Amino acid sequence: MKLEEENCAIRCASFHQLKGFTCLLGALALAAAVSLSVAAQIVPGPPALLNTNATSDSGDDQYPQVTTDRAGNWVAVWHSREDLGGTAGTDRDIFVATSTNNGATWTPPALLNINGASDSGNDLIPQVTTDRAGNWVAVWWSHEDLGGTAGSDDDIFVATSTNNGATWTPPSLLNTTGASDSGGDFVPQVTTDGAGNWVAVWDSHEDLGGTAGTDADIFVATFTIPVAAGLPATPP
Repeated sequence: MKLEEENCAIRCASFHQLKGFTCLLGALALAAAVSLSVAAQIVPGPPALLNTNATSDSGDDQYPQVTTDRAGNWVAVWHSREDLGGTAGTDRDIFVATSTNNGATWTPPALLNINGASDSGNDLIPQVTTDRAGNWVAVWWSHEDLGGTAGSDDDIFVATSTNNGATWTPPSLLNTTGASDSGGDFVPQVTTDGAGNWVAVWDSHEDLGGTAGTDADIFVATFTIPVAAGLPATPP
């Protein structure tokens, strides 16, 4: 009888497990259906101009990215060949515009890389993020040599803002090997845990003095905010 009781208990447990699993599947299916229903309710507004100078400018504006602090402040960045009426150069620079009404209206485009009027190296494909505590960080790749403090190859630049994108610090090297390396660094991305720790990643053809190969690899650097006089990034 003991064996029959054990078999019965096993069958009962299996039944309840199957029943629970079936309920779980039902719940997941319901959640998926709700998600699809919510997605189906998204009705985007008609496209509108973000770069408010678009009817009069002549330089291409490309590769935008936007983020928010969830407190009403929005920052959009992109690269552009527009010279902003002579206040920016003829090379590609990083532009920024901000919104405080959920993207309904935007400030006129402005230089994010504040050396843009005098630099000659292209600045490309920016990315911006915020810790939602007042700090905003923008990263991009650039062929600018920063007056000889960066190399002649492509490097990763960084600038910060503490007033919701209205003004930015001068660009500086994020890849701290940039003055001496020879491999190009491209397509950076940065994020934060909101507790002062920031991590940036990018792809690079630099061999790090022979410790990396000759193919493209992924580099990482970390830094903390707040900081004074630039970003103390770790070596890539």
